Amino acid sequence: MRGKFIAASFLAAGIGLLLVTLLLEILLLHSLAVILASVIAPASALLMSAVGLALYGRQGLAREDHLHILNLSISLGLVAFLISELTAATMSLLIDNEILHFIVDLIQLIGILLWAVGTVGYLLTSREVLGYMNPRTMWAALVVPSVAYAGLVLFVVSGQNPTRGPIEIVTKTPVALGLSMVVLTMILLVWVFKSGRLFVPMALGLAGMLLALVRSALWVFSFFSGEPLAGLMGAESYLFLGASLVTASKL
Repeated sequence: MRGKFIAASFLAAGIGLLLVTLLLEILLLHSLAVILASVIAPASALLMSAVGLALYGRQGLAREDHLHILNLSISLGLVAFLISELTAATMSLLIDNEILHFIVDLIQLIGILLWAVGTVGYLLTSREVLGYMNPRTMWAALVVPSVAYAGLVLFVVSGQNPTRGPIEIVTKTPVALGLSMVVLTMILLVWVFKSGRLFVPMALGLAGMLLALVRSALWVFSFFSGEPLAGLMGAESYLFLGASLVTASKL
């Protein structure tokens, strides 16, 4: 019950942050909403990564428990996203915006790679144990949509907006590829465990990673210019992932 209470508290905090941000915008206090968003994203990443490492970091990779390895990889990925959030917050006034995006994306790529290793590895293990899907079908479901989306991002970044340099192409495309593959993997895991105890943590993890993908897509397709939406979506993503980690630890 304690794990469920903590996870519910994280989700309630996410709802509270959303309502407060909306209230500030309604009251035309945009500057306060921007300040709030710039603080809550790294704060949420810090808290959720600390929670994840406290739950799964002490035994490291020594355990032959694939669910443990999955959750540890998510926790370590959150550390990378924490560093990226701190870099964005502290360096935004010091270096060129394009270079800053390049650095932040590179750091996030480390986190995405960790998520991919954990999620795809767990999907492969589950497939071998449960025998629920043909390997070719599984890889086609993961790779084809991911490559198609990454190609779309490459097209948009390189052709649709001349002000974006080649630096963004180097990072935005692999970020799109990695995040989309992670999200598709989590969708398959949610489907696999739809009738079991792992459904809730998998669904919460999917929600967190999907928000990260949507946040990245909104930036690529220029649907927003920054805060407070970017920071709010980041915080919500990290809180969902933290709730997933806590829920999974109690199974």
